[in-house]
Amino acid sequence: MSPTDRPTKAARRDEARQAALALRAEQERKAKRNRTIAITAAAAVLVGFIVLVVVILNQGGKDDVPASAQVQPPFAAAGGGGIVMDADGIVTPPADASEEWPVGAFGDAVVVTVYSDPICPWCAVFEEAAMPVLDEMRLAGEVVVDHRVVGNLDNQSSTRYSTRAAQALYTVADLAPDAYLDFETALFASQPAEGTAGLSDEEIANIARTAGVPEEAAAAIADGTYTWWVGQVTDAARNLYDGRLATPSIRLNGEPLGDTVDWRVEEALRQAIDDARG
Repeated sequence: MSPTDRPTKAARRDEARQAALALRAEQERKAKRNRTIAITAAAAVLVGFIVLVVVILNQGGKDDVPASAQVQPPFAAAGGGGIVMDADGIVTPPADASEEWPVGAFGDAVVVTVYSDPICPWCAVFEEAAMPVLDEMRLAGEVVVDHRVVGNLDNQSSTRYSTRAAQALYTVADLAPDAYLDFETALFASQPAEGTAGLSDEEIANIARTAGVPEEAAAAIADGTYTWWVGQVTDAARNLYDGRLATPSIRLNGEPLGDTVDWRVEEALRQAIDDARG
């Protein structure tokens, strides 16, 4: 190679720079590929963990109480019944009552079954808009309300608030039935937002005390006596709706309230109940 063919110092620097840039680009490609692999693996682990947590949240608590200690609420029908109220208050079902109240069990009164979840926003709307109408009709002997409070949305809080609040309602229905309705109204009025931890057991108990629940019953909320029963009611409801339970869900004499009925409108709700009476 003649001196004139030898690369100049500037050319050599440029070649070295280009080689360095190429090496850097290759290193960045490798690093990016490794990051992608790591992120993908981490995402897979995270998804698996989330699925596991959701399963635990949805199923946890059902087997916390040994079968020998699972006392059925005295007010609930077997198999997953709720809190049934006629004109005189909470009703104790006959010993042979099945999960569904048969048509005619309360004379001409229409049995209005309400499935609701304590953290469900639309359930709070139902509580405010429709429950006063149902309560008025109940006191007049026109309907019997079967309120089945479920833990369907436990995955919407980090503490299984739906189940904890539902079991608090069942506890008060058992130990302080005369204060139940006021507590139910106050609890839904204090509803926490989805995606939060929800109210603590002590906060729920304080709401109960403010609503007139005696201290003994309010303190018993922390015992979680009916946590297992919430699981029973929730499972029965999900089975009834083929795993697609939405809340609130309303049934009139066992038949679903039509999608075209706007229960927020008093006249529409009353008309649907009159139609169910036949």
